Amino acid sequence: MIIEGILKRKDIGPGVWVLESKDQTWTLKGSVPKHQENQRMRLEGEPEQSFGFAMTGPVFVVYAVV
Repeated sequence: MIIEGILKRKDIGPGVWVLESKDQTWTLKGSVPKHQENQRMRLEGEPEQSFGFAMTGPVFVVYAVV
C-alpha cells in the first residue's frame, strides 16, 4: 500500500512521526526519513491493526520511500 502526505513530527510524549494525508493522519512506525520533515512524500508499507501510544491515528509500518 502507498500513502501520500506531509511528514511531520508531533511533540507527544517522546515525540512521534506522522504523515498527514488529505483523508487522515497516520502514525508512522519503521524507517522514517526524518531529514524530510514538512515535505510531501509517498511511503510504501502496510497498516498495522493497532493504535500507537500517541493515539494520533492508525499505525502505518513504513517499508520504503517511493
